[in-house]
Amino acid sequence: MSSKANGPSLGLPHLSYLDGWRAVAIMGVLADHYLASRFINPGRFGVEMFFVLSGLLMADILFVKQMGLPKFFGRRIARVYPALFAFLSAMAIAAGAGLWPADWQHLLTASTFTYNYYVLEAGRVAFLDHVWSLCVEEHTYVILAAIAAISRRSQMSGGIVCLSLAALAWSDGAIRTLLGGGYYDVYWRTDVRAASILMAAGAYLLFRSYKVPSWAPIALGITAIFFNFEPVPDPLKYGVGSALLALAMVYLGQAPAASLRLLGSKPLVAIGMLSYSMYLWQQPFAQFPGIIGRVFGLGAAIALSVLSYFVVERPARRYINNQFERIRSASMLRPAGL
Repeated sequence: MSSKANGPSLGLPHLSYLDGWRAVAIMGVLADHYLASRFINPGRFGVEMFFVLSGLLMADILFVKQMGLPKFFGRRIARVYPALFAFLSAMAIAAGAGLWPADWQHLLTASTFTYNYYVLEAGRVAFLDHVWSLCVEEHTYVILAAIAAISRRSQMSGGIVCLSLAALAWSDGAIRTLLGGGYYDVYWRTDVRAASILMAAGAYLLFRSYKVPSWAPIALGITAIFFNFEPVPDPLKYGVGSALLALAMVYLGQAPAASLRLLGSKPLVAIGMLSYSMYLWQQPFAQFPGIIGRVFGLGAAIALSVLSYFVVERPARRYINNQFERIRSASMLRPAGL
């Protein structure tokens, strides 16, 4: 990792192999929730894959491309809220019909991205539990936006700040674990798990221009998997393991062409595009008992994911982004002083 790539570092284009990365991540979550897993928890690793990808993409958008913060948050709203609102509305109706136990506080905190802290005192609800990771992501995006805003007006290195905050968040988790904190009480907290997103953002900003051997991203990823086996202590999983996975993500574009073609294949790209909707809808149906229940549940979750993506997620995102662009264009054309 000693020689730098030639030429200036530009923002990332849309890369199909990143959709493939999302596909592998969501398949890990599905394998964990719908199949019995031993030795390693593929769901936790899949969430970690989502986290490091989010860190890389948000760093590229905020620090390299320097997207305006109003546009950034507008696009985040368009990306996250429509499908989430549709999912939570369906869950509210299901809860009202007695299909799943829940109260309005759990649904409200899920919609306001405070669920991961609310459940520390109020207790978890199985069909909403996955919202904790969305809370961590949205909280960390605010932190990254604040760092980007400050770094644009100063000589502060965004990459160093991100890695420093990641170290603090990791230390918080390690201390809480050593003091006897349980997994859900420690690693669902943003002040702990933001480390994964921040370390990926920092690694991307500081190390993305370095050339590495083509085998390095694969070796880093495989080693990260070994650090996620169940006997490995949680601080090592989400410290060394997450750092290795973040570097694998940063250097993924330098992997062998055959690997990138596989990740960028049409089936994986299609699954990756559906990954957010699939993540939302898989959780409640994973609660169905028995093999038949799981098979039916997985089919229902996939069907609803496809419906959500094409009927809600994609058209709503396009519409909301267009509205934000209209407002932005109108404000730029408005005469000064009006």
